[in-house]
Amino acid sequence: ISLRVTQPPPDDPFAAPLLTFTGLLNFNPEGIPPHRVRVRGIVTHQRPGEELFLRDEGRGLRVRTRQTDAVRPGDMVEAAGFP
Repeated sequence: ISLRVTQPPPDDPFAAPLLTFTGLLNFNPEGIPPHRVRVRGIVTHQRPGEELFLRDEGRGLRVRTRQTDAVRPGDMVEAAGFP
């Protein structure tokens, strides 16, 4: 198997355009975005090193993460990764 990178990722994962949860969760006939996405939301719950639950405009999103940085409900955070 031979691989070729056709579009390298940006150096900064937080350079990706900011998406709303609605924009991320809407149907896309092209399928799931092939690159990282960036979202911003209010923390509702955290399980350090496992997952983070965010809310934005009445929608919720679970973010799987290995990060153990402590955040509290009500904190505004950004997450970048693959949907």
